[in-house]
Amino acid sequence: MAFIVLVGALDVMALQGPYFAMVGLSETSFSFLNLDRQRYFSLALNGYFFLALMLITDHSKSLDLRRASRILEPLALLHMLGPLYLNARAQRGNPLIGFDVSLYLGTVGLLFWIGPWKSLWRVLVGALGGVALGSYLLIDLELVRKSVFALSIGLIGLVGSTVTYLYLLRSEKLLIKKRTAKKFLNKS
Repeated sequence: MAFIVLVGALDVMALQGPYFAMVGLSETSFSFLNLDRQRYFSLALNGYFFLALMLITDHSKSLDLRRASRILEPLALLHMLGPLYLNARAQRGNPLIGFDVSLYLGTVGLLFWIGPWKSLWRVLVGALGGVALGSYLLIDLELVRKSVFALSIGLIGLVGSTVTYLYLLRSEKLLIKKRTAKKFLNKS
């Protein structure tokens, strides 16, 4: 019950009275913080809070808190990536659109770092979805040309898969050598 109240209260606060307006940062003082940005950034701040709460409760001694951290994973992803994506789309034509897209892509990068670091496969899958939406966002907002983007992504994929294949091939050979050496030592 407390969990539902926490999420609901924070979301209502973010939508009805954006956090930036609550602390005195509004469109009148900063033209950058229009009402859309205030609402979307407030929801994204909720997502960052849920992510921090998830990371704290993930290794708790309490089973209930560890279960709650699993519920916080998708909430954090949806609250971070969704509003930042929608904000970038809402700012189409704004001269500072690059900042909005960079903020979205930086959040995706953060999730790519946290996923493997904490062994959270759901976060990693969410980051992969964020890459797909970010790619669409870059093309939709005409920040990159389609042909250059497609060639770059293809080249990055080819290089990444080749490096991964060579790494796995090398580690397999090292593993075989260790097994052979161990069998030899056991027979002696």
